[in-house]
Amino acid sequence: MLKKMLFNELKTNNYKSYQVSHQIFIVYVNNISENTLRNFRKRLNEFNAFIDMIDVSFSSLFKDYLSFILCNSFIKSGKNILTNHPDDVSNDIDESKFGFDFKNLGYTIKSVQSIFYDLFLSYKIECVQNNSDVNFSFCALTPDVLDIDKLLIKVSDEKLEYLKTNKKSIMKRLDLLKISTRDLEEKIKNKIKNNYFFNLRICAEDSSYLFNTILEFGINKKRYKVLVAFKYEFLNKELYLITMY
Repeated sequence: MLKKMLFNELKTNNYKSYQVSHQIFIVYVNNISENTLRNFRKRLNEFNAFIDMIDVSFSSLFKDYLSFILCNSFIKSGKNILTNHPDDVSNDIDESKFGFDFKNLGYTIKSVQSIFYDLFLSYKIECVQNNSDVNFSFCALTPDVLDIDKLLIKVSDEKLEYLKTNKKSIMKRLDLLKISTRDLEEKIKNKIKNNYFFNLRICAEDSSYLFNTILEFGINKKRYKVLVAFKYEFLNKELYLITMY
């Protein structure tokens, strides 16, 4: 199964050096420019062990697999390397241990207790095979644990008309210009189950909860991502669409 997934993403059926899956080392990179991506590929092509780069911008079984197996080793910010150390060691003490000689490369190494690093600094790759992360997102908003299937998605007629008028290019690209409010509510509900929430905050006006998420759409064999903003009124278990970017 792993071989089939890998070959499917590499767009080849004939990678002759493949023997077993664990002979391959995978590095997950995100939030980089197209120019940096081209430079990565150019320089890596000079390295004999390099196989190829795989685009995992959109969900796939292979990306879900990566979400389960890849670990968080450290964070690089400028010339600083930040990692974790055991919780019984003070944060004032640097207990970082690496197999890389970062210091001789000019980096400053710092470490914090695992409870802080794992909760606030570790990166999680999106995974659609397990929607338990959605529950954690709602728990970050309110202690009232919510069954996502019982969540009511609300899109007003006025909001839909606003989107069709002011976000026409996005709605056209997603083939939503002729959609009804009811169908849009259902479509959002089906897609929000396996997405992560971010930019979580409390609205100062009415103490409701606001957050953003990214939804994927497949239209005519093409795939698109759209940023969506919501307001969550936990007393009514209702999620209101604010806008789409």
